[in-house]
Amino acid sequence: MKTIVKILMVTLLLPCVLFGQDKGALPFGGIEKFIDDLKSKTSMSEEDLLTKFDFEFTVSEIGKLDTFRFIKSNSDSERDLIAKTIVDLGNWIPAMKNGKEIRSVVRFPSHLMSDSYIKDRISGIESAVPEVGLEAFQPLFLKGFRYPDAAIKAGISGTFTLKFIVKEDGTLTNIKLEKDPGYEIAESAIRALKRAGKWRPARLNGNYLKTESSFDFTLSLKEFRRHI
Repeated sequence: MKTIVKILMVTLLLPCVLFGQDKGALPFGGIEKFIDDLKSKTSMSEEDLLTKFDFEFTVSEIGKLDTFRFIKSNSDSERDLIAKTIVDLGNWIPAMKNGKEIRSVVRFPSHLMSDSYIKDRISGIESAVPEVGLEAFQPLFLKGFRYPDAAIKAGISGTFTLKFIVKEDGTLTNIKLEKDPGYEIAESAIRALKRAGKWRPARLNGNYLKTESSFDFTLSLKEFRRHI
């Protein structure tokens, strides 16, 4: 069985600016616990929560939630129940920019997880993820990435995507950089991905699956030069 799991640093996987310290707001305990708690408290199905609602809320510099704005919802009563439940679940870890907590807007569910991750959760598939967890994986990838001299001289920056297969034993194979700009970017990114640690394979009903996954990372010459 094969599924595509896109790990986005703007959704499930944390905002990532290479050599920077930026990251988005997250619930304490992680995304999966947040969804499970929301299901339990509202008695709504996972499919309804992840497909029938679309809304935004603000997470303050101290992690307090407010200013809910619903873009899509089934009814006013369900809308009010979800908003109240999310607030009752407690404060979040605030977003960070340049090492400082900032006020930010979170859109549910698209800011927290990718479309493919939502489909996996609804179907019962446990997505492939780094063994250390997504939050810990980010700095490990950054630590292992060397910004090639040729890429710096050529002014190469932007967001890139690594695609790869996570085998049933967690081994990463067929790692490729989409739209490779050259200048040794692919070699450095692939090396960093491998050094960042092992992955836990996807599972369905207790059985491990071979899956295709992807990982987005951002190269910023501005951030790089601030740290040298």
